Amino acid sequence: LGEFAYDIKKRNAQTFPVSQDSVGKLINMVKLDVLSNYGSPSHTCIYRFRVHGSDPLMARSHIV
Repeated sequence: LGEFAYDIKKRNAQTFPVSQDSVGKLINMVKLDVLSNYGSPSHTCIYRFRVHGSDPLMARSHIV
């Protein structure tokens, strides 16, 4: 889907676009890797991680 960087100077809820070659494909898993955390060397706290999309197979079934 892509690589994204959280900007600590922006709002806490941030949106990132996916690559165009991912659009319209069924993706059954998303992996979140935290490479740095602006603080503690021992742990990272993620309060919420959301992924939104639609089922491309359902979208195709509505096309007449």
